[in-house]
Amino acid sequence: MVYVCKLDIKEGGIMIRKTDYALRILRTLSDGGLYSMKALCASECIPQPFAYKIVALLRNAGLVQSLPGSKGGCRLAGDLRDFTLLDLIRLIEEDEAINLCLREGHCCEWTQAQNEPCRIHGALEDVQRKINAVYASYTLHDLILGKTK
Repeated sequence: MVYVCKLDIKEGGIMIRKTDYALRILRTLSDGGLYSMKALCASECIPQPFAYKIVALLRNAGLVQSLPGSKGGCRLAGDLRDFTLLDLIRLIEEDEAINLCLREGHCCEWTQAQNEPCRIHGALEDVQRKINAVYASYTLHDLILGKTK
């Protein structure tokens, strides 16, 4: 079967493209099969250079097993019920912050200049907590196999 995909590699929204690719990889592997990287990338419309990096992260987390050789490939190794979307985002992305000011160690120029706490920062922290709670409420099994809330 041949898949034709138009790739849009623009970053957008809160979840970055690499996390989307990771979900797609796990979707294919969720059937328990062994897939070559070429077949995996073709079925999920993922550029191979990205896929290799993402599979390495998933393998290090115990989600994917890679088997070397001409008869090798990738297959699911972990239970998707044991990992949440928040776990995956934290694994794949540098951090899950919705704004630069929420990143650890960020120095806010406005706060320094005004010498007072930023109300926007406090509101964004609340938004981030709520987003993280929603991400944590979905296991990868929920997302990939169709559970909705």
